[in-house]
Amino acid sequence: MADSICVDVPRNGIHALSLLKKYNGRVITVSDEKIIAAQARLSRSAGRFTEPARAAAFAGFLKVQKELPRDAVVVILATGNGLKDSVSAAKAVTIPERVIRSLGEIV
Repeated sequence: MADSICVDVPRNGIHALSLLKKYNGRVITVSDEKIIAAQARLSRSAGRFTEPARAAAFAGFLKVQKELPRDAVVVILATGNGLKDSVSAAKAVTIPERVIRSLGEIV
């Protein structure tokens, strides 16, 4: 799903690995389903329509957030626009059971 980070030889991979070792970091994996769910949640709650590779970072955070100290400062980069891969985003969209044709139907 997150094809821009799913590569055999990542750009600056050796540098990233050295930083992981230096700062005692770790690598985690997330499923495509978790990426889609994170992408939808970012759109709903933060107004950020991200591409799957950027949503993967948020999905990773959601996976480990309970392991982090409550006062931890967390930064998640979410710079890639979802329009790069709108087909993936459509997988999280559900079609409404009926179409609302006026505001009066909502009340």
